[in-house]
Amino acid sequence: MPRQSDERNNTPEYATLRNLRRSLDDALRMPQAVVFIIAGSFFVSVARATSLTFVAIVMYRDFDMGLAEIGLIVGTGPLLGAVCAPIAGTWSDTIGRKAVVAVVLGMLSLSITAMGLAGGALLYVIAYTIAAISIAVFGPISRAIISDASQERDRLIHYSWRYTASNLGWAIGPIISVAAGPATLTGFLIAGMIFAVLLFVLLLVNMPVPDETPVDITGTSRLVAIIWDALKDRRLLSLICGSALALSVYSHWSATMGPYLMSTTADGPQTYAILISANGIVVLLANPIVRRMIARIGGLPGLLAGCIMLCASQIGFAISTALPALMASMVLLSIAEVLVVLAEFVLVDTLVSGPRSGSYFGAHAISHAGNFFGAIIGGLTLAAFGGPAMFLLFDLIALASALIYSIAFRTLR
Repeated sequence: MPRQSDERNNTPEYATLRNLRRSLDDALRMPQAVVFIIAGSFFVSVARATSLTFVAIVMYRDFDMGLAEIGLIVGTGPLLGAVCAPIAGTWSDTIGRKAVVAVVLGMLSLSITAMGLAGGALLYVIAYTIAAISIAVFGPISRAIISDASQERDRLIHYSWRYTASNLGWAIGPIISVAAGPATLTGFLIAGMIFAVLLFVLLLVNMPVPDETPVDITGTSRLVAIIWDALKDRRLLSLICGSALALSVYSHWSATMGPYLMSTTADGPQTYAILISANGIVVLLANPIVRRMIARIGGLPGLLAGCIMLCASQIGFAISTALPALMASMVLLSIAEVLVVLAEFVLVDTLVSGPRSGSYFGAHAISHAGNFFGAIIGGLTLAAFGGPAMFLLFDLIALASALIYSIAFRTLR
């Protein structure tokens, strides 16, 4: 009888039940703040997928903007966000994460609602820029909250769940937008309401307070000094540079793919929505596998693997015109995204000390400048040389990112 019991315990069904039980146990002991960040990340992604995803299409279709102009506008918001994120992260070390998140959610609700109601290009661009800055700030603050509230052994799991929830939102959000009408007023109003509800729920959540005394950031010079101190960490600086290049590769399509598909396919917005949903679904499925792989092989090998897959995806987009081929390239891009994002979190988290997680994650958010460079370089190249040339250029940028990460191997060892 004991032998039969051992055989039954080794079956795949038993292993699946055991993993589900462990996941349930982990979920039940999650801090309240982590639960809010994970659930909130899902709804933030749903809101973004029903509104901000279609910004380039709205500018191209409704305001008759050129491709280079769209790239500049779409990239400027994240660039400003990359400047603001270190400041917001450092401030959150002192005034608390909750206050900063509350401001971010309030600004997102107002700005996205204004985008839906905007009748002119100027108001639309201003509202979009505010929303993009707020999104750029939300990311590092949410990562700092997970770092604060989670035990060290649970941080990668909790961050992985946050990323899973976020991409589940990206998988569901486009379906909602297609049902409501992609790039329409309804999607923007739905998104504005989601952010308003999240702001109300935040008021009921207890956020963690660092165990150590927060650093004093009174005065602009002291604030700059703290940010500069984080940037003097060569390990962090290497990650920022490599991440900026990698981010430009897997994010430029938010500004370029919509207009590109509208000029090369009969149903551009619908095809774009399908690709976004595919991205969310693939990331959702790949997340637990990649998380275990990174826990086993380490962050830097994971980053290099992600860069290699980024190269493959850009080559695929360059030679693809049919939907199945575009989907295959999006699968490669999505897996690469998971590798890069999870590996970066692991590496930055290992650099954080004491109550300075906000300043470190905020400083790493400077890499979001890659959104700007990806959008503007992509827009200019698409307008001047066409889609294949643009994708091949980003293939070279992915290789440059891999080179920087390779150099970082020596720096981080």
